[in-house]
Amino acid sequence: TIFPIVPMEMPEKFANFSEGFRQKLISRHGFDMYSADTNLQEVYTAWNKEVEDYVKPGNLLIMNPKDGWEPLCKFLDIPVPGEPFPSSNSKEAFGARMLKE
Repeated sequence: TIFPIVPMEMPEKFANFSEGFRQKLISRHGFDMYSADTNLQEVYTAWNKEVEDYVKPGNLLIMNPKDGWEPLCKFLDIPVPGEPFPSSNSKEAFGARMLKE
């Protein structure tokens, strides 16, 4: 996250939400995502394992959006749409948004 590195002003409503989210993460998972000591990759991996252990086999689809519609539609047993799989968060799109701001 960039929050501990880049000081910024944020609206009070967002600051309250952000602090509430932080406290929930600390209380539920025992880590502070705003701490330099937190290894977010380990937290991400542990969360994924927790979800995989909790959800019954066959009820969880793990897919990469790069794979497009096929895995999702197969999992849901529906036809593949005739339009491209949505992608609005590519590196290029993200970079373009950052340059605008």
